[in-house]
Parts: sequence; C-alpha cells; structure tokens
Amino acid sequence: MTNDETGEVWPITGCPWAQVDRAVLEWFRVYAFWQKGMLLVAGGLLDQPAKYVEVMEYLDGLMARKDRRDADQRGTARHPAVS
Repeated sequence: MTNDETGEVWPITGCPWAQVDRAVLEWFRVYAFWQKGMLLVAGGLLDQPAKYVEVMEYLDGLMARKDRRDADQRGTARHPAVS
C-alpha cells in the first residue's frame, strides 16, 4: 500500500482489516448516516458534538479527494471539491 501524500510504501502483512482500529470503522459507519442527512443527536448541526462534526467534515474531505482521483480515470466526482 502506498501513502498518497508521501509516496511511502507500507507493507501489508496479514489481513488489512485486522490492522484497522475498530474505532475508525465505527466512524465510517456513522459517516454513512451523515451522508444520508441523519445526525448523531436530535436537532440541527449546531446541536451536534464538535468532535463529531469535525470528523464528519474530515471524512467528507477524504472522500472528495478519493472521488477527484477516481474522476480523473472514469467520470465526474460524487462529492464537491473539498481540500
């Protein structure tokens, strides 16, 4: 596996899923709800925990970068450009 930002190659030994922290997987599960407009707690965006909003916005950025890379190869990005 190669780090997109540094080009450093990371060897993968064993199952890649075993190397992903369960908390990271949980954030991605919650992110799927965020994408559907379902927030963590009742109310609007300003009612959400700051860390939750920070992580969701960070994941939005990661997904936008991935989509821009994919768009170079096969079509239009799904997410708006976020840096």
